[in-house]
Amino acid sequence: MPFTFEVHAAHALGERGLLALAGEVSHGTVQAGMLASLEAEDGTQPFRERVHSVEYLDIPGLEGFPALTFHYRAPAKLQRWMALGWKGRTLSLTP
Repeated sequence: MPFTFEVHAAHALGERGLLALAGEVSHGTVQAGMLASLEAEDGTQPFRERVHSVEYLDIPGLEGFPALTFHYRAPAKLQRWMALGWKGRTLSLTP
């Protein structure tokens, strides 16, 4: 069974070039380097990236929740990621 992470909020950490997905580990243990994927209803994977880090953010409303971060270089990639509507979605993670 894959590890899973339920997303509560997405936040761009622009100064660091990271997307942070804050939420809760639903099953298993999550660590940097794991491959995270989001499956769409049509069976495609609009998001499939390696976890850059796992950290806690000092951002109002996100305190106390672990955040998985993902590195991006192009602003267009961040825009695509932010458009996925993360709240309530579940990521599957594999080592």
